[in-house]
Amino acid sequence: MISESTSPESMLPASMAAHPTGNVFSKGHALSRTQELRTAAVFVMKNRVPANRCAPLLVLLLAALIFASCTGVQTRVIVEPHEAEIFVGDSYLLKALSTDGAPLVWSSSDEAVATVEDGVVSALSAGQCTITAAAGNNSDACRITVKEGGPTGENGPMHGYTLLFHDEFDAPLDPAVWEFQNGVRDVYGASRGPRYWGNDERQYYTEDAAKTEGGVLTITATRQEGPENTSYTSARITTRDRFSFTYGFAEARIRVDAITGLWPAFWALPQPLSEESTQTAYGSWAANGEIDILEARGRVPDEAATTLHFGDQGRSTYLTRATRLSAPISAWHTYGLSWKSDAIAWYIDGIEVFRLKQSDWWTEAVSKEENAAAPFDQPFYLLLNLAVGGNFDGGREPPEDFTEGKMHIDYVRVFAEE
Repeated sequence: MISESTSPESMLPASMAAHPTGNVFSKGHALSRTQELRTAAVFVMKNRVPANRCAPLLVLLLAALIFASCTGVQTRVIVEPHEAEIFVGDSYLLKALSTDGAPLVWSSSDEAVATVEDGVVSALSAGQCTITAAAGNNSDACRITVKEGGPTGENGPMHGYTLLFHDEFDAPLDPAVWEFQNGVRDVYGASRGPRYWGNDERQYYTEDAAKTEGGVLTITATRQEGPENTSYTSARITTRDRFSFTYGFAEARIRVDAITGLWPAFWALPQPLSEESTQTAYGSWAANGEIDILEARGRVPDEAATTLHFGDQGRSTYLTRATRLSAPISAWHTYGLSWKSDAIAWYIDGIEVFRLKQSDWWTEAVSKEENAAAPFDQPFYLLLNLAVGGNFDGGREPPEDFTEGKMHIDYVRVFAEE
C-alpha cells in the first residue's frame, strides 16, 4: 500500500489519525526596504481545514505586510487556528506565517501532552498544552486540547473501535471479498436493474478494467466501443454477499484523474435479504436507502459530494453537500463515513463536512414512530466504481482526445464501535 509517510500513523483512519505533511508551501524571500515589496510567508497547510478557510489568513497577511512596510516593524507571526481539539495518536498540521520570511521556531508548553516539529503537532497523552511559533521576539500560539478516544488503526489500541474489515490492495482482488458487477445493469437473482445503471452512464463494466499494483487498486476508464451501444469500458466492484456492516466508521483513500465526464464513487447499499432478488428489509431503492461517501465530477476537480438517499420506492429524496477540497481530486484524499443509529456524518481528510440526524431521513416502508432509524439500521455493503458520462454531471462525456482516466484506491477500512 502506498503511503506518503513512513510513520505508523499514516495507516490510521484520517478522521482521528496522522496526515501526510507534503502540503507545505516553501518560504518566501525576506522583505527588502530598497526593493519592491515581496510577499514573504511560510504556509503550513493543516489538512483538516478546507481550502476556503485560507482566505482570511491571506487577508491578514496582506494587512500585516502593509503595516510592516509602513511602520518598519520587522516581523509579525500569525498562527491559525488559535484553538484545536485532537485525539491521542493524532498528528495535526497548523498553518503559520511570519511577515518578513524569518524562520519560525516551534515549541510546546508540555511535551508530555504534545510535541511539535515544523508545525506538525503530535498528540501523546490527554491534556492541554500551548503550541507556539516564534520569530525573534514575536510569536503566536495555538491552544491544543488532547482527548482520549477514536480508532487508531491496525497498529495500536482501538479506543472503543474494532477493525472490522480492510483491504490494503497488496494482492489481486480476492473474489471472496469483492464481486465484479459487469455490463450495463445489475443482475442479481431474479432482479434486473435498469439499463445503463439507471443514470444513462456510457461505460460497459468489465473485470479487465481493474487491477492491483504496488499496493493500490486502479480502475481505468478507457475509450473503447463496447456492447450495448457503449463507448467506454471501466469497472465496478462491491462487497455484496461478502461483507456488510451496520454502524461504524468506513474510510477509503482515493485519488482520481480530473477529466470531464469521469464520475468516481465510493458508496454503500443495503444487503439483500436473499440471493433471489435485490429486495431488502425496506423494499427497493430508494426506500431502503443509499449512502454516498464520495462522488465527484471530473469537470469540477476541487469539489466532492456526499449524499444520503431515502424516501419512496423508485423515487429518491436526497440530502447532499458539495465540499471544496484543499487540493484537486487528483491528489490523495481520505473519504470517511461515521454511521450511528441517530446520526450520519461524512469526513474528508479527517474534517467533518456534513452531518445528518435521524429526524432528517425517512422511508415510506415504516413510520418514524415505528422505527425512527429506518432505513439506515440494516446491513449495507460497499461499492467502488468509475462511471463515464451519466446524469450526475448533466450527461457530459470526456473530450474528444480522451483515451483513458484512472481512479486509484489506496485502501478501504471499516471499524465497528464497541
